[in-house]
Amino acid sequence: MKKSFSLALVCCLAVLAAAGCGRSRSGRGPAEAEVSQEFPLPTVPAVVSSQQEAAEYIVNHYWNRFLDEPRKGAEDTSKVCGFTVSQFNEALSQYAGILGAVPLQVAARAETALLEKVGEMQRQ
Repeated sequence: MKKSFSLALVCCLAVLAAAGCGRSRSGRGPAEAEVSQEFPLPTVPAVVSSQQEAAEYIVNHYWNRFLDEPRKGAEDTSKVCGFTVSQFNEALSQYAGILGAVPLQVAARAETALLEKVGEMQRQ
């Protein structure tokens, strides 16, 4: 069960990266300066009192700002929605670690919601 969930996570994130945030491609040259930006992590509301609730909140909202907020450089095809591959890999690694801290049912619901959101973006 854990192995199939891990495979589903990898597939989900591959779809996320392939979606390219729905931005058009650009023929930017290598001479353009790199745009440095931090990955948009969710902020846990103050009303969340336990670590378990905080982990569940983060799992359910981790990709929201990444997918929703337009950012400079999103059209650059050498990046993932405006972030370098190493930034995206770091965010993915952190997300996978947080997924391991929540019950399987919570993680599965979060992944299903993410896939649905990416699917909606691709249809637009």
